[in-house]
Amino acid sequence: MSSPDQNILAISSIVCGGITLVLALCCWPLGLVTGIAALVTGFLGLRKADELGGRGKGLAIAGMAMGGIGVLVAVIFGLLIGVSILGGSSSSLN
Repeated sequence: MSSPDQNILAISSIVCGGITLVLALCCWPLGLVTGIAALVTGFLGLRKADELGGRGKGLAIAGMAMGGIGVLVAVIFGLLIGVSILGGSSSSLN
């Protein structure tokens, strides 16, 4: 059980952020989803930290940072894969 003064949203943000960094490199669509979850829960965790006197603020910020980096990596990987698929199908051998 969690005590009422714990910031569960900040904790879930850092967990999602850590998972995002792994998934963005190996399975980018899932990394994108978990990254967005880390950003949303981090933002909500920051708001909750204000209510709790700053408790969990660092966790929320770290989760948002990892989530943002993971989303950026996932988007770049998705674009690279899309460009390689589209670029590879239009080339011809002469």
